[in-house]
Amino acid sequence: MACICALLLPSAQVLAGEANGAYAKVKPERAAVIERLEAGATTAPAKLPWRLFVPALPADGSKLPLVVFLHGAGRRGTDNLGPMELAWNFITPEAQARHPCFVVAPQVRDGRRWVDQDFNKGSYDADAVLSTEEMQATLALVGQLVASRPIDAKRLYVVGQSMGGYGAWDALVRRPDLWAAGVPICGAGDPSRAGSIKTIPVWAWHGENDTAVPVAGSREMIAALRQTGAQPQYTEIAKGGHGVWNPALADAKLYDWLFAQRRP
Repeated sequence: MACICALLLPSAQVLAGEANGAYAKVKPERAAVIERLEAGATTAPAKLPWRLFVPALPADGSKLPLVVFLHGAGRRGTDNLGPMELAWNFITPEAQARHPCFVVAPQVRDGRRWVDQDFNKGSYDADAVLSTEEMQATLALVGQLVASRPIDAKRLYVVGQSMGGYGAWDALVRRPDLWAAGVPICGAGDPSRAGSIKTIPVWAWHGENDTAVPVAGSREMIAALRQTGAQPQYTEIAKGGHGVWNPALADAKLYDWLFAQRRP
């Protein structure tokens, strides 16, 4: 599966790009496809635009999995395009032929976050850092989609990068009953909650030299999970900076692993 971006960007460049919106520019040919996808917005407790990719449905009426993709800070706004472009490798014809699925990509407005934690601080206490309205609205949206679409409720996957990596860990902790698997990329979570998600398959990714979100955030979550007896997968890119979602989302093994997961 081809990589969306050719370069693994150093952390300083990524931070600058996220600050000035450089990474929010969607390729025109992709924007044309995304604009044709179903769109909507949550209304409470936060207004979040979202795009939904609806796959070709099986003739036998069987249900398909749902991927919930949580974007990073550079795709905040209201354009309702940038988040789904990050999930592009899930919706290409080649990807859908191998792993057909629904994909929803909600969008946080400027100045807001999936988790109310400074990106450069890493691990946090989920009791002190309360669930954001954006996370609550996203979890409610997932429930609405499962109730209204032919989605397999035992195959719900949360994937997030950077700010969305925080979001992926947080979604797992806030609703451990919901998810079949999680893929937090360059994020951080609450290690004290590892016991509540020890039965959920996780594949985390981070860059060794990430200066935007400290690699300790992923290391501490993985260590805490392993202490519970869980066997999470963890890929740390040697000398990698912040943009490790590029190699992560280009790795065909990740998709084969993810779509093999199912809740009991």
